[in-house]
Amino acid sequence: MEVLCDLLLTEQMSANKIGDVLGLDIQKDPAEKEILLKAIQDLKDDKMLEGDESIMWLSDTGIDYAKMALNSQPLQETLSCTLI
Repeated sequence: MEVLCDLLLTEQMSANKIGDVLGLDIQKDPAEKEILLKAIQDLKDDKMLEGDESIMWLSDTGIDYAKMALNSQPLQETLSCTLI
């Protein structure tokens, strides 16, 4: 979910564009489409995402979540490096 929020924090996107950015071929691969649409639906259910397959954007809750995840990322990277 963090990856989708990070992408949508930069710009509004369609499901097809998100799939392209992630290297998924949701037009030809039904399994990849199902996985992406499930993740999108989970975000909608959590009130973090608004829109439909043609254009999606983060709600205020989604923006807060994405910013929080971005702020905590350097700490996670530091911890991973320390543990290795």
